[in-house]
Amino acid sequence: MDAAGHGWAFKSWSNGGAATQVVLPSNAEIATGFRLTANFTPTSQTTAQTVIQTSRAGLHLLVNGADCVTPCMFERTIGTFINVSASAIIQPAAGERLQFTAWSDGRARDRTITVANSTQTFTANYQSFYRLAGTSDPASAVTWHFSPASTDGYYSAPTAVAISVDLAHGYSFDSSTGDASGAAQAITATMDRPRNIRVQIHRVSSDGIDAVLNAAGKRPRWQ
Repeated sequence: MDAAGHGWAFKSWSNGGAATQVVLPSNAEIATGFRLTANFTPTSQTTAQTVIQTSRAGLHLLVNGADCVTPCMFERTIGTFINVSASAIIQPAAGERLQFTAWSDGRARDRTITVANSTQTFTANYQSFYRLAGTSDPASAVTWHFSPASTDGYYSAPTAVAISVDLAHGYSFDSSTGDASGAAQAITATMDRPRNIRVQIHRVSSDGIDAVLNAAGKRPRWQ
């Protein structure tokens, strides 16, 4: 829109290039001067729609200082501005974290959108991270090994994590339960959701023998 409130639609550039283009003037043009003209045609349209969304619907963004649950659709006057802020990290649920990666057009998290004369869509892309936790009773009897390692227990989806445990002296491994099952002491977990793995262990005697039984039975008769 111009200062008088009249609508205009982009028609062409004077060099015939696309609406968005990279211009590389020649040495002669640099020496003599270079002019590029954007041609517009009158239009009765004064407003247009702007769609702001996230790679996963239902996330919260800040738009013009107000909360917006995506996707958000705005009908605004052509040429006006929409200020948008995307959070660096969103925690939608326990054990899950979403981390901002980029806008679909490569802009920064905090940005200003100019309303164009046609519908525009902008997408904030997020990467999912999930927490991997290991528990045992007692906790001090188990040393966990995760490969690759994580400083905070979160892994980007769908990372495959190799998990193994070392047991303190005097303990024996039984099985894994929770988000893993089986008798293997080394497993691999795919981080496509939060995972909590619990190992079942039991205490054995100091020489590693659980018990000594009489071959004749638990209560043998003596003659």
